[in-house]
Amino acid sequence: MDRRLLDIDELAARYGFPKWTIRSYCSQGKIPFIKVGRRVYFRVDDMERWLDEQAHPAVEVIMP
Repeated sequence: MDRRLLDIDELAARYGFPKWTIRSYCSQGKIPFIKVGRRVYFRVDDMERWLDEQAHPAVEVIMP
């Protein structure tokens, strides 16, 4: 279990998301976050779980 907290810069660097996307997802309630005062943090475990939930299975194409 990895309960480390990442800030927006660390999250963007770790997963390759633009910072504006992370901020937008937070304001829309699409992404799990923790707010402490004016700072926003993200648990690694929560992000891994959220990313797994966003995955869509590949579509198998069968050629005749």
